[in-house]
Amino acid sequence: DTARSNLSLAKSQLDAAQAELDRNEVKAPFDGVIDRVPVELGSSVMQGGEVATILSLDPVIARGEVSERDLGYLKIGDKANVRLVSGQNVEGIVRYISRDASSATRTFRVEVAIPNADGSVPAGMTAEIALSAQPTDAVMLP
Repeated sequence: DTARSNLSLAKSQLDAAQAELDRNEVKAPFDGVIDRVPVELGSSVMQGGEVATILSLDPVIARGEVSERDLGYLKIGDKANVRLVSGQNVEGIVRYISRDASSATRTFRVEVAIPNADGSVPAGMTAEIALSAQPTDAVMLP
């Protein structure tokens, strides 16, 4: 009877420990890499408080601007060449084109997704984006 009582107590303690572990587990809605942890081990954090910065690095997004004159030549899915400040050239795909020009510059934001499965391209790196406009049919009139 003592063994059953000890087993029941051990199960209760295990359930309590599991509940405490679940309460302290942090889940992100995406895969990523922990970049910064602004809290110390053992410190308390308020609900909703920041415990870490997680970077989603695959794909990495290169952001740039295009003029209103060039906007009509681009479409989502176009290939783009991105030259990183390190000199590395990588190919990406246009994933976003703003339809609202910046009031200050009259340019449109463009985002290029760059595959980065190995995490070799860090977030925040400076880059130059070369977009390839699709050729258009034209007729020259005299």
